[in-house]
Formats: sequence, structure tokens, C-alpha cells
Amino acid sequence: MTLSLAAGVAYGGYWAVGSAAVESSVNSALERMRAAGQADYSEVSLAGFPSRFDLTISDPALRTSDGIAEWRAPFLQLLALSYRPNHLIVVWPHEQDVTIGPETISVTSEDMRANLDIEASVALALDRTIFVSKAVGLASKAGWRLDLDEARFATQRASEDGLSHRAGIEILRATPSPDLRALIDPEGALPPTADWAKLDAVFGFDRPIDRFVTEAGGPRVTDIQVKEISFGWGELRLDGEGEVLVDADGVPEGRITFRAREWRKMVQLAVAAGALRAEIAPTIENGLERLAIAGGSEEVLKLPLVFANGRMSLGPLPLGPAPRF
Repeated sequence: MTLSLAAGVAYGGYWAVGSAAVESSVNSALERMRAAGQADYSEVSLAGFPSRFDLTISDPALRTSDGIAEWRAPFLQLLALSYRPNHLIVVWPHEQDVTIGPETISVTSEDMRANLDIEASVALALDRTIFVSKAVGLASKAGWRLDLDEARFATQRASEDGLSHRAGIEILRATPSPDLRALIDPEGALPPTADWAKLDAVFGFDRPIDRFVTEAGGPRVTDIQVKEISFGWGELRLDGEGEVLVDADGVPEGRITFRAREWRKMVQLAVAAGALRAEIAPTIENGLERLAIAGGSEEVLKLPLVFANGRMSLGPLPLGPAPRF
């Protein structure tokens, strides 16, 4: 009895000390981000005695340093077993708001959560993540809506030094609202729902993703190895792979080679959507057909997305300035 009581008191003391440390660390991190204009919140609370650390951040907001993008929600929960605090479960509310420039998008979901494994070290480096969200709705204040059956995101540390992470994104069954569908496919040539979109890539960074990363201004992408990028909607199929290097100024150099099946239908869709003038469509189609034949198959069009000298182009078509990373 005395031994059990002593063990209980010791474990209760461990939980009290551990919970205080967790709450203090989160508050300190949020206050640093608030001072930098990158975060806001109303309260941090912690429960779960005796076996859990269940932390709730009320009214959280995160924004980019330039203020272009912002995320807001009523709460965010971080859950962990007290004897395994480096394995986190993150739970999002059913309703959130994301603002990108002038566009505000309301995000709803049936369930949205992630598992994070953090290295048990002083730096608390990220090891892996698994994110799953079901029945996702994206509703813009501009009126359009996009519904997703499921969205998945996962990462895994790909190098011992923590400078490389393999990331995968998969979206299953995306259904645009009628007004959004009218912009993409005004003639209704495609099925109501797109089948999937997928990305499998390895990202290189200039520093590990750990608890010190916000103090250093965030990790900078140094290279991207695209192992697979693919999209399917009805008969349309698009896939590709490639590699892009990113210099110290964030300018990408490299190429991703895409393969398009049913590419003629893509030309027709571009005309119907007003992205391509009907009078020049035959000339474009003839040129693309010659490229497809040169690539080995009239039915499969291979086009490189090239990043060079701060510009980007798709095959022979200039697209303008390349994005900065």
C-alpha cells in the first residue's frame, strides 16, 4: 500500500512537472510568434491527468511574415500520452478559415487530424507526420465550392541529418460546384468528379525542421526531387517526374517532364474555358501533335516544365516568371 501510494504520488508529481513544462513551452513559442506578427491566440489550457497531456489552444491564428496568407480556427488540440510526449496527435475543428490575399476560404471537414513523431532530443526534430482529413469542403467567399472525399498528407525524414524529408499528398474524388465547373469545363465534357491528384517528392532544406526553426526564420527549400506527380479526371491522365534546384535567392532551376494522355481533349477544354482562342487552336494542336510523335507516341504528349533564369516554360510555350521558394 505504501509503495503504491508513493508510486502514485511520484507519477502525479511527474505529470504536474511535465504538464507545466509543456504549457510553458507552447506559451513561449506562441508569444515569440505573436511578437513577430506571425501568430495570435486567446488562451492555452492543459488537461488529461494522469496519463495524458491534452493541450488546447483557443482562437489560434497563424500568418505568413508577409501577411499574404492567414489561418484561423476556434481551437487547435495537441494530444499526447504523458509517457510518450514525443508522439503527438493534432486535432483540428470542423470549421476553419484560410485567407490567401483577397480570397477567404471556409474549410469544413467531418474529421481532420494528424500524427506527428518528434525525435526525443533537445532539438525535437520532426521525424514523420501522417495527416488525414475526410469529407472536406472548401467554400470561397467569392461563391465557388470544392468538395473532397478525402485528403492525405504524409512526411518522413529521408536523411540522418534531417535536411531531407519525403512528402506525399493525395486528394481523392474532388467535386467542383456548378459555377466552378462552368469555369473549368463549361461544356460538361468531363465527369462531375475528378478522380485523384497525387504528389510524391523529396524536399531538401537548408536546416533541420525542429524547435529552433522559427527562430531562424523557417527552413529554406534547396531542392525538390519529384518522384511522381499525377492527376486523373475521367479520360484525362497527367503524370510527371523531375528535379528542381533552388538557389539562395529562392529561384528554381530544373525541369519536370509531364506526360499527358487524351491531350487533344485538354486543348478542347482550354478553348471552351476561354484560355485558348479558337482560331489558333488548330495550329497549337498540330504543333503539339508533332511534339507527341517526336516523343514516340501520337497519343501521349511529353512536355517539360522548365525553370531557367527566373522564368518558366511548358515545352515551347513561355509561362512567365517562375515562383520563388
